[in-house]
Amino acid sequence: MQSIQTRLSIGLIFSLIIAFSALWLLVSINIRYVAEEYIASRLVHDAETLLSNIDFDQDNNLVIDQSRVDLVYQQPFSGHYYVIKTDKQYIRSRSLWDYELKHVAGNTEDQQTTILPGPEKQTLLVISRSYTKQGHTVTVSIAEDLKPIDKNIVLLQYWFAALAFGMLLILIVVQAIILRRSISPISRVHTELKSLEQGRLDKLSTDSPAELRPLINEVNHLLTVTEQRLRRSRDALSDL
Repeated sequence: MQSIQTRLSIGLIFSLIIAFSALWLLVSINIRYVAEEYIASRLVHDAETLLSNIDFDQDNNLVIDQSRVDLVYQQPFSGHYYVIKTDKQYIRSRSLWDYELKHVAGNTEDQQTTILPGPEKQTLLVISRSYTKQGHTVTVSIAEDLKPIDKNIVLLQYWFAALAFGMLLILIVVQAIILRRSISPISRVHTELKSLEQGRLDKLSTDSPAELRPLINEVNHLLTVTEQRLRRSRDALSDL
């Protein structure tokens, strides 16, 4: 049968592993969520900026003032893209080159957030929303590559895992020391029992933790009762 110290150590180690694993998973999920929310808010700002640079000519054709559009949307496969749709036009950023996004949301005033594959094996976070401008419904979709931030998230996960592993080792050592000190009164009681057996002690010391004190009191009471019985037996034999 395993000792109490071994059982407690195994239980605490498993508990710490489960706790740190859950913490790592929770931190990873939250970091990604916060990062995507930050990118989404920036994409919404870019969409509104792009919308302000849109105009319609006399033939109701959509015209974009490219001089006021960020250069990152003009560099091929830069990781920043946009698609603009009207009833009769479909315009995409120069950065998309000849690549066409597989899916762009339809006309809706509610913001839609999707993850789509992009050019050069990129993973795109796409924000789509419809606006009304000059009596026309304009759907603007803005996309950004998530791979750079994914790399940073993975690096952060590795660092956090290494830090958590180091903390786990430290906690295991600390809890082993605490357990050894907590169980030391039991070892002292064992030593005193040997002294009782050899006749060097009359009773056990009551200076022990509260959990052991009832047991020690019972042992001392048993010793007292046994001593009284022995004394009565001696007296009876003496009288006989």
